[in-house]
Amino acid sequence: MSTDINQLVELYESMKTKHRVSKVIIVNGNRVLLLQKNGTLRWELPGGHSLTKEHMKDTAVREVKEETGQKIDVVHLKYLQSLRQDGNKYKWYTYTQPFNKKIKISKEHVDYKWVSKNNLENYKLSKATNHLAIISVFN
Repeated sequence: MSTDINQLVELYESMKTKHRVSKVIIVNGNRVLLLQKNGTLRWELPGGHSLTKEHMKDTAVREVKEETGQKIDVVHLKYLQSLRQDGNKYKWYTYTQPFNKKIKISKEHVDYKWVSKNNLENYKLSKATNHLAIISVFN
C-alpha cells in the first residue's frame, strides 16, 4: 500500500488544526464584497468553517451560496494564500467572474457593501478578513 507523502502531511496538519476556514474575495470591477456580521460592527469576507472531510475550495463555494444566495463555480476560484493562526488554518481565494449584485444575505449578516480598495480602511474588518490579501488582489 503506497501513501502519498502529501496525504500524510495533510493528515498530520488536520490533526493539529482546530478549524479550517475558507474566505473568498469576490471582486466586481474595482470593488470587493464585504458582509456585516450580525451583532457586531465588524465586516468580513464571505466564507466559513469546513465540514468534516470537505475540501476547502468546496467550503468556499458552499459558504458563498449560504451567505449571499449566489452560486459560484469552483473552477473559477483562485487560491491566493493561506495562514495558520490560533490553531486554525485559513485559506483565501479570489473570485473575479461576473457576480449578480442582488445579494440575499443570510441570518449571520445584517448588511453588505461593495467596497473599493481605497475605502477598506473605513470598515472595521474581522480577524479572518485579511486586509493585505484584499489589497494584493488590486495590485
